[in-house]
Amino acid sequence: RASISIYTRDTVVVSPTAGTDGSWVWSGPNDFTATSREISLSNIQPIQSGNYVVTYTNSNSCSSSYTINIAATN
Repeated sequence: RASISIYTRDTVVVSPTAGTDGSWVWSGPNDFTATSREISLSNIQPIQSGNYVVTYTNSNSCSSSYTINIAATN
């Protein structure tokens, strides 16, 4: 688990490193979802603060998840 603190209106890019032969699924606050390896949150607001969970599934259907807590403050 990782934690990131940034200022409101900043941009954060999260780009995990793992194999390239699988799929990615993200979930987060306010029904956030994505299916790319990298996510970018621009002009972040406090309502976007919280846990972002990424799950990587490789070509053998083995998966792993990681949680990143992002806190946007003034």
